[in-house]
Amino acid sequence: VTGQSSEEGQLRALHRMLDPEAAGAALDLPTFRAIMREWIASCQQEGSVPGDQGQKAVPRVPAGTTDTMPAPASAYPQTSGTSHPHSTEATGLRRHAEQLAAQNTKLQWDVKLAEELNVHLAEETTQLKAQLRCSQQALEQARATAEELEDLKAVAKGLEEENSELRQQTRQLNQRLVAEGRGLRQRIQALSAEMADLEAQLSRCTVLLSSRDVALAQAGLRVEELTVALEEYDRAVQELRLETMRLRDQLGRMQDAWAM
Repeated sequence: VTGQSSEEGQLRALHRMLDPEAAGAALDLPTFRAIMREWIASCQQEGSVPGDQGQKAVPRVPAGTTDTMPAPASAYPQTSGTSHPHSTEATGLRRHAEQLAAQNTKLQWDVKLAEELNVHLAEETTQLKAQLRCSQQALEQARATAEELEDLKAVAKGLEEENSELRQQTRQLNQRLVAEGRGLRQRIQALSAEMADLEAQLSRCTVLLSSRDVALAQAGLRVEELTVALEEYDRAVQELRLETMRLRDQLGRMQDAWAM
């Protein structure tokens, strides 16, 4: 039990030497070797072995190790929560796209209503023009009859006044139609601009979704790389444990030899 406790303490000391701040920083190969030499020397000193014997120990580095050694496993970020921000972002983008589609439908409905109103106003204008022509015909007939029948002068005068009122109403109606037509054209232009802006926003959302897919793919590749690096680190730790056990056995034999 004491040997296991000592081994665990030495491994914890090695963990602190490899990553003092527990920040998950990577180590270059020379630094890793220097730390391992220092740790092995410390283990030998705890075993009361002379320093010149400890200098012969060389740490074993697994084959295929690059110039940078992985940090301790506790320093690597957990992957269980990496997809949550992207999922939230995708949900927000889909909600925004649905809102844009609803706005687009409403705008199309407003344009349809404006077109129907324009048709209705055109029909009213045609009817008013027809009424105006009828009034003009009535005025001409009244003038013709006024020469023959003086009794109809009052009627003719009334028709003229009515005709004047109709003309005034027609002018006012024409002015109102012109103003409404101008407003409708401006509204249609504004709706067209809004449609273009909505299409641009939809395009940006599509680009963001594509970027998110690329980022997810890159994150998956990074997770695979980290998994491979963690496996290499585990193999290195296992080999170091075996090396430590071998050194302890060697130290025990040397101590037994000195005791004899």
